[in-house]
Amino acid sequence: MDAKGISPLLASIILIAITASVGLALWRVISGRVGGMTGPDIQVLDASISVTPSTTIVTVTVKNTGDVRLENCTVMVYGEDQLALSIPLGNLEVGQTASQDSVNPPVTFYAGKEYAAVFRATSVKGMLSRSFTILSG
Repeated sequence: MDAKGISPLLASIILIAITASVGLALWRVISGRVGGMTGPDIQVLDASISVTPSTTIVTVTVKNTGDVRLENCTVMVYGEDQLALSIPLGNLEVGQTASQDSVNPPVTFYAGKEYAAVFRATSVKGMLSRSFTILSG
């Protein structure tokens, strides 16, 4: 009896082609959605605490490296006894840099110690929070 139909080799090639096509289509959909969601982000350009017997200066400089405007930007620097110094930076447009000094803050810092700091802001894509440390000198 003559069997009619396609050969097993041709059937395998067709199945591989269909699978590859579906996989490529899914990859395009998923990578388009994930790749387009960079969201809010910052880069800490400078963070320092200068301590002398008469003056303490806390300096923070950050840059908005994300793809959305950041609002209500604040850096909290935790000094001795976990008391926090709040440094407001305002709003940051995409690519904008902000810097702020706090001279003789009401929080105690000692030279040669490392202190924790947290940057916080809000955006249309959600809350942004980045922790970093500052070495006092």
